[in-house]
Amino acid sequence: MQGSIDFTGLLSGDIIGEGGTTVIANPSGSATDTLNKVQIDETIYSVEGGGGTEVIANPSGTPTENINTIEISDVIYQIVGEEGPEGPQGPQGPKGDTGETGATGPQGPQGETGATGETGPQGPQGPQGPQGPKGDTGETGATGPQGPQGETGATGETGPQGPQGETGATGPQGPQGPAGEGVPTGGSDGQVLVKDSATDYDTSWTTLDASDIPYDNTTSGMTATDVQDAVTELKSNLTEFQESYIRKIDTKSVSANSVTKLVEINITSGIWLLTSYIVLRNSVSGTYNHYLRDTNSLYNLTVRNEGTGGGGSSLSQIIDFPQATTVYVSVYVSTAVNVTGQISAIRIGDSLT
Repeated sequence: MQGSIDFTGLLSGDIIGEGGTTVIANPSGSATDTLNKVQIDETIYSVEGGGGTEVIANPSGTPTENINTIEISDVIYQIVGEEGPEGPQGPQGPKGDTGETGATGPQGPQGETGATGETGPQGPQGPQGPQGPKGDTGETGATGPQGPQGETGATGETGPQGPQGETGATGPQGPQGPAGEGVPTGGSDGQVLVKDSATDYDTSWTTLDASDIPYDNTTSGMTATDVQDAVTELKSNLTEFQESYIRKIDTKSVSANSVTKLVEINITSGIWLLTSYIVLRNSVSGTYNHYLRDTNSLYNLTVRNEGTGGGGSSLSQIIDFPQATTVYVSVYVSTAVNVTGQISAIRIGDSLT
């Protein structure tokens, strides 16, 4: 009969079996350095991992009817019989000492919500809690109704000048306007259109002479206010004319945007009274300049600029020429025009230069 005994790593272990009265070491042969089998009565047991050379049955006393312990090389093993049937329930033992508190177990599942209890009495007012953190901005509410008109506030200070805006796009062509008054019909060769009053379009065709040309007496010391009276006044005030010249300007066509010489007079050195006037024979839609000049560029005089419409201009000046020169009249026009006029030069004294 074969059996197995596990002696591995035991100081005092169990031999599982029924036991007996006779123990034989290595029953199949002679004793060896390592004991790997024992026989108790007719049952042979293998010793796994154990070993030794000397076996002592019941080392602690006299042999008994059954061997229940053996010693193998100073290691004592207990022979334990096979587990028997379960015995009856023993009596209740005394209550043991309370053990140490065990570790907290894991969180149990959420229980079902119990029934709502009755509302308890109002508790006392608790102390004011600390200021909580600012909450997230809520969604914008609906627009409220229109409030009443407020009082007009005080006028604020004028703001700074804003930047120049960009030029807007050109608007569409407007409708054709009604025909203007234009140049009135009538008139004859040599006549000019003259304003009869400050009323719009109150004009007439007139033949101009020296008395019709205004004279500026601001710097001359004379009282005359037109060219004719100025000449007459000068003639009456001078006891003797040392030299005098008069040159008429025949009708001359003047091209647009150019300076045209109309007439000239050669004079000697001395103090001269120069008078010039021009008449534009037809309407001028642009501007014109009337010049009185000399070839030595001692003086360069411009009367004035005129706007639209025909007319004339005059220039009278006393000038001290330190040397002989040529005096001439010229005109600039922005549109082509026919021009007439006159220049006069009267020597009234010797040069003071």
